[in-house]
Order: sequence, then C-alpha cells, then structure tokens
Amino acid sequence: MHLPVSSEWIVDATRRYVSQHAQAYPGAAAFIELVDGLPLYADMGGGVAIRADGELIGFVWDEPESIQPETNLHLRFLALVTGAERYPELASLSPKRTSADRDCPSCGGTGRLIELEAQGVDTTHIRCYCGGAGWLPADVPDAPGS
Repeated sequence: MHLPVSSEWIVDATRRYVSQHAQAYPGAAAFIELVDGLPLYADMGGGVAIRADGELIGFVWDEPESIQPETNLHLRFLALVTGAERYPELASLSPKRTSADRDCPSCGGTGRLIELEAQGVDTTHIRCYCGGAGWLPADVPDAPGS
C-alpha cells in the first residue's frame, strides 16, 4: 500500500493516541502499544490498525495472540473509510468507488441508519455496515440478513 504519510507520522500518531488514552483507558492504551499501530477502526470486539510500514493489522482486545495481518475485506474497507475520516493525513487511503461496487443494502446508499433515526435513536456513534460510505466494494459481501 502506498502511504500518503511517512512511517514517522504513523509512529508519532500512534504515540499520541496512546498518551491521549492512557489515563482514561489504560488497558486499551497498553494494548495499542503492543499492537504497534495506529487504530483506524475499533469496536468493543477489536479493530484494525495501520503500522508504520502500511500493513493493516487486525486485533481482538486483550488477546495478544490475535494480532495479525488483517485479511477480512470488510474490516479492511471499514478501517480505510474510518481512518481517512479520523485522520485527514490519511484521506487519500479512503476507498474510491468503482463501477463494480454497489449501494449498501443496509442503508440504501445513504450511509446513515435511517430506520434507527426514525425511531429517535441517536446514531452519532453507531455506523452502518458500510461504515457510513453508503456503498460496498464488489468483493465485500452484504451484511448477514440484509
């Protein structure tokens, strides 16, 4: 993967992430130090981080043995979408839609959880299966049950 930033930027951003979270979330901060990568996407189960060499690493929180190159195409997509939003320096890593890609069937291409919003649910911190992009790459399967 061609990186739009230097490896030093990723190392520094990872250190900043750890220091910013060390007091409130010491376990998570320590685990990210072990992952040795900047988290791009994370949820309560685990996440995906980018290492200084550009490799995307998947992990399950509190399971050091789970740290390995991320091969799940959906998780890689989510990591690049959310990472590019979170870190403007990584914007060029945001996936680009092609003619083979499709609207996300979960949100109808809006990137928003309209059904939940209609029920009054605050979806500020809840993302659609597409990560808010409104589309899915051709090689990423639809969400289960969609």
